[in-house]
Amino acid sequence: MTSIVIPNSVTNIGDGAFAGCKGLTSIDIPNSVTWIGISAFSGCTNLTSIEIPNSVTGIGGSAFNGCSALREITIGSGIENISSKAFADCKKLEDVYCYAVRYPTTENDIFENSYIEFVTLHVPEKSVNQYKAKTPWSGFMEVVPIGNEGEEYYLAIRIGDGGALLQPVELGKTYLYKVEPDEGWTVNTLTFNGEDMTGQLLDGQFSTPEITGDAELNVVFKQEASNIKSMKQTETSKVKVYAYNGTIKVTGAEDDAEVEVYNTGGIRIADGEGNCSILLDSGIYIVKVGNETFKVSL
Repeated sequence: MTSIVIPNSVTNIGDGAFAGCKGLTSIDIPNSVTWIGISAFSGCTNLTSIEIPNSVTGIGGSAFNGCSALREITIGSGIENISSKAFADCKKLEDVYCYAVRYPTTENDIFENSYIEFVTLHVPEKSVNQYKAKTPWSGFMEVVPIGNEGEEYYLAIRIGDGGALLQPVELGKTYLYKVEPDEGWTVNTLTFNGEDMTGQLLDGQFSTPEITGDAELNVVFKQEASNIKSMKQTETSKVKVYAYNGTIKVTGAEDDAEVEVYNTGGIRIADGEGNCSILLDSGIYIVKVGNETFKVSL
């Protein structure tokens, strides 16, 4: 037997299931598997690479112990626990890829006698320093970020009528933006991926959290009071208007407050009352909540 394709119906690979299968050169583990048992593939001396899917959360002790031809190990993002000597005596090992953002719980001897001081560990970019500081991962020759060849990520900044500026971004990095309202307007809310981060807008500048994938930045502007009467009405206003994922959301309004939505041509296209959510196509809208006016871009 030189190759194994494990059926999708399998969730656990039992203890010693394929131990000592010296002719085995390849294994196909499906996403249905969540656990790889003790010594499941130990002593498979002709196995050159192994790819453990994202569904696997635990690897038993000595699961791949003595796989002496193993050169490359790929561990999926779902891994949580790796037991003692799981990858011990894999003496030809060259590269280990671990996609878990948070390093899994392990024993210190999982790579015993595998000469990891000469092996490269590849991990998510945002997690490099975490792995470098934790045994046994710190014992690798080098810890480098996993490349994302062919994958591009964008931050969508809603600024125009019916569209957005798509800025290429890199995983694990943060980006600084200066927000300048037009004359007569102030920032009402700023959201990043739907989360209110208005409080993190300091001196007109906003620094994003670390990028973990495609993202969206939305800013809603509020028209400043133009006279003393309206100023008094809005001084204590708690109305907040949010825009994200095709939805305008109003919070902090009185229960009977009238909500009106107009397009840039001044045509009323939607309405609501009090705290409400209104689903709309992408575009720029003027939202009136009682006596207050907001400018929104979806």
